[in-house]
Amino acid sequence: MQTKRVLAALLLLGTTLATTCFAADDASDAFAAAEAKYHKGHYKEALADYQAFQQRFPKDWHAEQAQFTAAFILEKKLKDSSKAAAAYQSISVAKAGAPMSHMAKFHLAATLAKSGETKKAIALYEELRTNSDRSRTREINRAIKFLRHATPDDLSDPYAWGEKWKGKRVRKLKKLSESKE
Repeated sequence: MQTKRVLAALLLLGTTLATTCFAADDASDAFAAAEAKYHKGHYKEALADYQAFQQRFPKDWHAEQAQFTAAFILEKKLKDSSKAAAAYQSISVAKAGAPMSHMAKFHLAATLAKSGETKKAIALYEELRTNSDRSRTREINRAIKFLRHATPDDLSDPYAWGEKWKGKRVRKLKKLSESKE
């Protein structure tokens, strides 16, 4: 009787380990497939794969990266500011205090600024500046300075946004463009 219990326990343990290993392989394969689509430039398909990955494997260690990359695709590749802002917001709330939360807040502030919500963006940048680990302080200070003096045209033009944010580089580009004319 004792032997049957031990064998049953070992069988259960083996089944559990096998299921866990296969699930980990499935998760790795699903994440790799999403990454491959992203790197090939198939952004809509990659977005769908990342979102499916998050739902199917919420406890996998890649889930956080999949969620962030999905938000990044919405913002940078598909230019859907409202969905990107919502995705970054959910990351910053769910992962509060984690490095991914800090990064999500930074991108959320940029997304808000580009969509014209400068007051919210400045407030978020100010929060990041006070609670920052100082790794992006320079970028945050530039963004705040830019947003305080930006016109609506500056915010709507992504080229102007990027170049004016960078400071000295803009002056250099202006000099070059003026000398060519």
